[in-house]
Amino acid sequence: MRTLLLSTVLCALSLSAARAENPAEEQKHIAAATAAAGEDFKNTNLWLCKPTKDQLTHLATLRKEMPAKKVFDNFFYFGTGSQNVWALKTNDGIILWDVHANADEAQRLIVDAFKTVGLDPNDIKYIIISHGHGDHYGGAQYFQEHYPKAKLIMSRADYYLADTAPARPNWGGPPKHDMVAEDGQKITVGDTTVQLFITPGHTPGTLSSLIPVKDHGVTRLMALWGGTTAPAQRDGILTQEESLKRFTKVAEDQKIEGWISNHGLWDDAVVKISKMDKAPNGPSPFLQDAATRKRYFDVQNHCLEAALYRLPGATQ
Repeated sequence: MRTLLLSTVLCALSLSAARAENPAEEQKHIAAATAAAGEDFKNTNLWLCKPTKDQLTHLATLRKEMPAKKVFDNFFYFGTGSQNVWALKTNDGIILWDVHANADEAQRLIVDAFKTVGLDPNDIKYIIISHGHGDHYGGAQYFQEHYPKAKLIMSRADYYLADTAPARPNWGGPPKHDMVAEDGQKITVGDTTVQLFITPGHTPGTLSSLIPVKDHGVTRLMALWGGTTAPAQRDGILTQEESLKRFTKVAEDQKIEGWISNHGLWDDAVVKISKMDKAPNGPSPFLQDAATRKRYFDVQNHCLEAALYRLPGATQ
């Protein structure tokens, strides 16, 4: 797995001479992303592909605190519309993805909300931090203080990123170092195993996950993409493109049935939960057929290409 991860980065760097600033090419990829997005990925596309002021105003209406929601038999949402935190319940404990931005949010939006859906935060066995930005790790110190039995998992690169990040008023401090994630690592709790992959780009050590959930008793494999927004630097964008392609292939080879994210604007979690509320006995809107999953990939890939052609100056 380490060799495969290194090849992802090297391949991205080797392609860095293939792009230069080109507004026409940028617009071509934005148009392709918009066509791929349709209505179901409209918000994803608006945010990722150079949103206008009016589009940002529209997206801001989706940012709101939401009640906890059981989205599958054993999989729960604890979000703010913008920020997604996920919890997977097994027969021997809970795996949590991300912890919101600070101690107050961790307590209100996760710990207190656990009780509303019948979960106990004392049952948390692992906390997986998707990447080293404070809106995802800021509540970690709260959990490490109040629930010390829970093991925290983060990539080595993103522990360093969090340790060296400038302080921000709304972000809690970096987590204490605990478990270090490895590419392809499997985490088993009771009857359930999830798999982690290091997918650099958005940050140097972004973690993406394959998560088996239960849908009316049937196991469905979901892919959680751990970091979506394009980095500011050319090499970072290219690295993210290669990570997206690699993880998508791994996920499809393992027969995933849907994509989710750590931000509600990337996977339209808010819209999907609204659909669930209106039709609680209908098919899960979080499940996607192969054509829909391909469109989700295409939106992200075209938006990354647009970001490359937006960068000023010629490549080396």
